[in-house]
Amino acid sequence: FLGSSDPPASVSQVAGTTGTHHHAWLIFLIFLTDSASADPDNLKYSSSRDRGGSSSYGLQSSNSAVVSRQRHDDTRVHADIQNDEKERSMSYSDESRLSNLLRRITREDDRDRRLATVKQLKEFIQQPENKLVLVKQLDNILAAVHDVLNESSKLLQELRQEGACCLGLLCASLSYEAEKIFKWIFSKFSSSAKDEVKLLYLCATYKALETVGEKKAFSSVMQLVMTSLQSILENVDTPELLCKCVKCILLVARCYPHIFSTNFRDTVDILVGWHIDHTQKPSLTQQVSGWLQSLEPFWVADLAFSTTLLGQFLEDMEAYAEDLSHVASGESVDEDIPPPSVSLPKLAALLRVFSTVVRSIGERFSPIRDIIIQLLRSRILRDYWQGWQLIFS
Repeated sequence: FLGSSDPPASVSQVAGTTGTHHHAWLIFLIFLTDSASADPDNLKYSSSRDRGGSSSYGLQSSNSAVVSRQRHDDTRVHADIQNDEKERSMSYSDESRLSNLLRRITREDDRDRRLATVKQLKEFIQQPENKLVLVKQLDNILAAVHDVLNESSKLLQELRQEGACCLGLLCASLSYEAEKIFKWIFSKFSSSAKDEVKLLYLCATYKALETVGEKKAFSSVMQLVMTSLQSILENVDTPELLCKCVKCILLVARCYPHIFSTNFRDTVDILVGWHIDHTQKPSLTQQVSGWLQSLEPFWVADLAFSTTLLGQFLEDMEAYAEDLSHVASGESVDEDIPPPSVSLPKLAALLRVFSTVVRSIGERFSPIRDIIIQLLRSRILRDYWQGWQLIFS
C-alpha cells in the first residue's frame, strides 16, 4: 500500500481494503504523528520550556540566596538591637546603682554603713566606664557630696574626708567638666561660714590637682583655679587654711609654671607677711620658709624682684636697728620709737625672712652673699644684741 501511487479516495475505501492494508495505514498515521512531534519548531519550544524549567531552578536558587541574606541581615539587626538594649540596660543598671549609692549616703543613719557607701562611691567614680553615668548624674552627686561635707557631727569627720576625696576624684575623672566642678567648689568655699568646711573644699581641690598631676588635663581651667586660689590666699586667716591653700598653689606651680609665674610676686608678698608675723608658731614660720625656698626657679627667673625685696628687708632692719641704738645710748626716746620689746621680735623676723630669700635664690646669689653677711654682722646684728641686753639687764 505504501508503494501504491494512488492514495485511497476515502476512508471507506481504506476500510474496504484488506486488514493488512488497514494496519499499514494506521502505522502511517502514527508515523506522521511522531514526525510532527519531532518538528524542529516543536523541539525548539520544548528546549525552551526545558531551559525555562532550568532557569526557574536558577531563579529559585537566586531567591533562596536573597532569602538567606535577608535572614542574615535580620539576625544581625536583631543582634544589634539586643546589644543596644544590653548597653542601655547596663547604663540603666549603673545609673540605678549610682542613684542607690547617693541615696544611701544622704539617708543612711548608721555611720559605718555611710562610710562604707562613700568608699563605694569613690570606687565607682574611679572606674572609666562610668563616666557617662557620672556626667548624667553630676548635679545629684554634687548635691550629695555637699550634704556630706556639711555634716555637723564631729563623729563623721572621716566620712567628710572621704566625701572631699570623692569630689576631687570626680573632678579629675570628668576633666571636661572641670570648669563647672571647680566653679562649684570655689563658690561653696566662699559661701561657707565654717572653716572646717572650707578646708574640705580645699582638700577636694588638692586631690583633683594631685590626681591629674602633670597630665595637663586642667590646662583650659588652670587660670581660673590659680586666680581663685590666689584670692583665697589673700583672705585666709588660719594656719590650717593657709597650709592647704599653699599646697594647692605649689601644685599649680609645679605642673603649670607658666600659669603660676604671673602670680609669683603676689604669692610671695602674702607668704612673706606670714613669715615675718612673729606671733605665729615657729613651726609655721619654718613651714612658710620651706614653701618660699621651694619656689627657687621663680626667684631666679625674677631676680629684679628678688633683689628689690632683699633691699626692702635691709632698710626695715636698719630702721629697727637704729631705734635700738637710740635706746641703748640713753638718748631721749621719741614716743614714736617702739621699745626694744617690740623692735627686737620684728628685727629677728626680718633676719629670718632675709635668710630665707637668700636661700631661695640659691647659687645665683653667691657673689654678694659674703658682703651682705658682713653688713649684717657689722651693724644690724650688733644693734640686735644690744637690744636684747637692754631687755635683760
